[in-house]
Amino acid sequence: MIVKFIILTSLSGFLLFVIINNNGLSFKKLNGLLEKVNIFLMNFEFGYLINTIPLLRDILGSRVRLTEKLFTNEELATFNGEIGSKGLYLAILGKVYDVKKGSKHYGPGGNYHYFAGRDGSKAFITGDFSGSGPADDVLSLQPEEMAGVNQWLSFYENEYTYKGKLIGRYYNSYGNPTEYQKQVIKTLQDIDGEKRRNEDLELKYPPCNSEWNRESGTRVWCSKMSGGIRRDWTGVPRMLYLPGSDSYRCACVKDPEDPSTRRSSREYPGCEPRSTSCRVFT
Repeated sequence: MIVKFIILTSLSGFLLFVIINNNGLSFKKLNGLLEKVNIFLMNFEFGYLINTIPLLRDILGSRVRLTEKLFTNEELATFNGEIGSKGLYLAILGKVYDVKKGSKHYGPGGNYHYFAGRDGSKAFITGDFSGSGPADDVLSLQPEEMAGVNQWLSFYENEYTYKGKLIGRYYNSYGNPTEYQKQVIKTLQDIDGEKRRNEDLELKYPPCNSEWNRESGTRVWCSKMSGGIRRDWTGVPRMLYLPGSDSYRCACVKDPEDPSTRRSSREYPGCEPRSTSCRVFT
């Protein structure tokens, strides 16, 4: 009875610790852990001790799998790959990766050694390795530049070992996202949404083919394979104006009488409305 009390008390304390110190533990993972605990308690209650051993090992092992290392800036700096350092790590957007296998690039003398032992997210785009100004402030970048930083993050997630989070601009001392991180995520989501809208627009209005020569000038035309987009229709060339802009591009329009198409496009001057090829006069 005493053994049972000790085990159940310890298990309850462990679960409370995990819930309070929830460093990135998702609801799905937490729910799965609680289900294992429930099965463990049922087996224990009915005396199926042999069944509780692997369950208990799995539950207690979750403490290692479901929490992660939190680094301070000072601690991360000790992983710069220099003689006497603890290893070779870098951080990007607050996430820390072990880049030891790329030591020829990130180690002393390597072209990317600047990034070792720090979060240099902004410098991945600007190439400013002078150390002046906050190197991890990406909200000062243009949207397309921020998207580039996110691509670098995907690279490290795929190529290197994730080690934890850096306390500071992106994560607080509990490993939870800061307001700054939430703003970065929202900006990246907006960029991704805009990219998808542009892709959808390009599928609806594929770019025209074009050519130029000295004698006849510029010609644009539509085919079933223009702008790198294969389709089962040809379309006619139109000047497609971008939302909120006076600039336009040549687009192949499937139905020029469509109301939304008429609002956003114009015919090329001097070109027959149903012609698949137009001369461009400037």
